[in-house]
Amino acid sequence: MELLSRGFSVTEKLNFLLGHWDPKILYKKMSSLQQPIYQFECDHSRAILEHLNFDILSSNTGAIPLLEKYINRVNWRSLSGNGDATHLLERNPHKIFFGWELSRYNKSLPFMRKYINRLDWEWLCANPYAAKLLEENPRKIHYETLCGNCAAVHLIEPLLETDAHGNYVHPLYYKVDWVMLSLNHGATHILEKNVDKLDYWCLSMNKNAGHLLAQNLEKIDWCLASKNTGAYSLLEKHIDKIIWDWFSCNSEGIGLLAKNLGKLDWKNFSLNDKAIPILLQHLDKVDWDNVSRNTAIMEMFPLDYVAMKERNKAFLEELVAVVYHPTRLWRLSVEYECEFSDLLDI
Repeated sequence: MELLSRGFSVTEKLNFLLGHWDPKILYKKMSSLQQPIYQFECDHSRAILEHLNFDILSSNTGAIPLLEKYINRVNWRSLSGNGDATHLLERNPHKIFFGWELSRYNKSLPFMRKYINRLDWEWLCANPYAAKLLEENPRKIHYETLCGNCAAVHLIEPLLETDAHGNYVHPLYYKVDWVMLSLNHGATHILEKNVDKLDYWCLSMNKNAGHLLAQNLEKIDWCLASKNTGAYSLLEKHIDKIIWDWFSCNSEGIGLLAKNLGKLDWKNFSLNDKAIPILLQHLDKVDWDNVSRNTAIMEMFPLDYVAMKERNKAFLEELVAVVYHPTRLWRLSVEYECEFSDLLDI
């Protein structure tokens, strides 16, 4: 048989052997194996935990493993605004806080549908994960807020249609907020055609507007541009313009920051999601409130390789049992016209 005679990789052979295994089951199992397991009980982790602010941490989308482990320390108002904590809210519906945070940051469309009558529509208009709901409820749209939503630009574009003379034809054209639109990184194509309407204070924070900023250097707010990850190539060309206090939180600039530790603002640097390795070497300079906001917070904790190995071992045993089950091998040998004994040698 060609598959067995050629030098196929282990992965290719597994794909062959798993040809009749439900891909959904396999995907679910493989996804669970990719989840890291952390050591929270070691001395290093205990020292970190003593400094973290759980009121702030509860809203951190990168802190889910910590929040799951220490659910008793969670601030439920903050957690209600954590876009990646929907599963925790669903397990504790009586603790959900229906403030503006939930409407602005929740990422689960089914969850938002379930509680649609308790949502704040003005803030929902800023939520990129709620675009479908906004399409279905146009009368509830707050266009000024919507202008900042990167996933809802298609709902703004009809308001900007013009006639042959360049006059706006939509009756709600006046609701387009060019300040918010200048901040919208999904609206670059609109901004490029309306440079006379740009607000450069907000544009300086727009991660997809580097080319527009480069054309108008004198209008840039260099404080805001210094923390804009999308403006890093521009900042490299104008290092003298960098405001280091603000630049300290720019993750794209971590290489330059690492070479200039003396210029850092450690409070802002504690927000930088590429800075954890450096922060671990300078724990005395860490701002713990901002580290609690840092989406790379889990890098502060060592991985539990022993536990991960044990978890994977259990799956490996199950995988081998399924793959090399005699019934499966016999079926494959018949289907692919190969010897049963050849399959055992893969």
